[in-house]
Parts: sequence; structure tokens; C-alpha cells
Amino acid sequence: MIIEKATVVSNESITTSSFVLWLEAPKLSRHGYKPGQFAMLKCSNLNDHTGFSRAFSFHKKDGDRIAFLYSVVGKGTDWLSNKTQGEQIELYGPLGKGYLIPTTNSRLLLLGGGIGIAPMPEMASVSLAKGHQVTVIMGASTKTELLPNSYWPSEVEYLTVTEDGSHGLRGVLTEHLEQAVNWASNIYACGPEPMFFALAKTLRGNNRRQQPEILMEAPMPCGWGLCYSCAIPTKHGMKLCCKDGPSFKLFEVY
Repeated sequence: MIIEKATVVSNESITTSSFVLWLEAPKLSRHGYKPGQFAMLKCSNLNDHTGFSRAFSFHKKDGDRIAFLYSVVGKGTDWLSNKTQGEQIELYGPLGKGYLIPTTNSRLLLLGGGIGIAPMPEMASVSLAKGHQVTVIMGASTKTELLPNSYWPSEVEYLTVTEDGSHGLRGVLTEHLEQAVNWASNIYACGPEPMFFALAKTLRGNNRRQQPEILMEAPMPCGWGLCYSCAIPTKHGMKLCCKDGPSFKLFEVY
């Protein structure tokens, strides 16, 4: 694990509800990480030792720079949204277990609901570099909450679903999976819990052995299994989202 004081390169609003924070973090970047892993960012001043850090999925990477996609949902992320170029943010990682990417050429379906799309650009880039075919489906409430097409490699087939029908298909992501599921050999998802319930209902009993993996979200004050705040029930007992996950087999949980 790397502990580093990273420098803000940029911190810009990318959709109506989310920001992309680029950090110069050479130690962590060179150490490396897997898609689906996360880092803990201290969302308070460096000399303030009273606040908890927050967990963020790795979003994109460019040399020594690492990006995190986030929404403002509370005091910590509001503080983060006001950081400007040149300021420093303390972070540590990589943490958790990321997605398992096949070793042989496969057809990968990546599903991102809302801010759950955060780890998927990195997952797509790494998977393409390993020779896999990649299709991404992103769901959002409206078109202004979708990531721009420029965020995706040209080799990716990128489909959108919006609840109001303002872009792509109308409805929720899990209502439009039939064709993509039939194509895919492996499925990876990140999003709200209702999406996982619906995905499990769709895939259960199809006998395709697609080994769907999901990234679970839970409160993570520490990020490495000390506080037990992120315990979740699974079919194999209680597991820690930060240490045993956040990547879990879909049918181990739902």
C-alpha cells in the first residue's frame, strides 16, 4: 500500500452531478492497481486529523496522473469539489480486490449505473489492451448525467440508457440487457443495489456461466478491514466490502 500527498492537476465538473479529479500521484501510479480497486482520499486539510477518508474507485490513468470520478453527496465530497490546481490531497491505496479479467480473449460486458460508471473507463482500457472485446452500457436519469463519448476508447461499443429517454434507450439499464447478455462471455457491474437485484433476476438460470462480478458499496472509514463498518451479508457469511471486496461474485450476494 502507498501513502502519498498527491497534487491536484484539475478538478472539473464533467456532468450535472459529477466531477473528475486528476491527481499527480507518481508513487501510487507506478505501484499500479487493478480495475475495481480503490484509494482512500482524505477529504480535509492535511493538518486536520479529525475526519475520515473517503473511498473512490480508480477512474482513469495517464502516466503519473490518476483520475477519480465522484459526486458531491456530503461534507467530504463538497470539500473535495473545491480543491484547485496545485493543492495537495493525501491518499492511500490501492485497496480491496478488483475485477478478475479473463486470461483468454473474451467478450466483456461492463454495466455502470449512475456514478457506478466510475471504474469502467479504466476497466475498458485494461481489457482492450489484453485483447478482449468490450461493450459498455451506462444508465443515468437523463443525458446530462452521462459521461461524454470521448471518455471511451474508440474500440468500445458504448450504449446508453436514460430514465427520461433523453439519450439512448428509455428506462433503466437492466431493462435492456437481453441482446448484450447473449453476446457476453463475462459481465461486470457497478451501481446501486436495485440494479444488482434486477441483474441477478435477469441472469439467474440462464446457464451461460458468465460469472457476473459486481463492485459493492458500503461505508468505509478505514478501507483495510480494521473498523468493520463495511460488513455486508453474503451467502458465505458476513464479508468486509473493503477487504474481501469490493468485487464480489453477483450470486454470492444476491
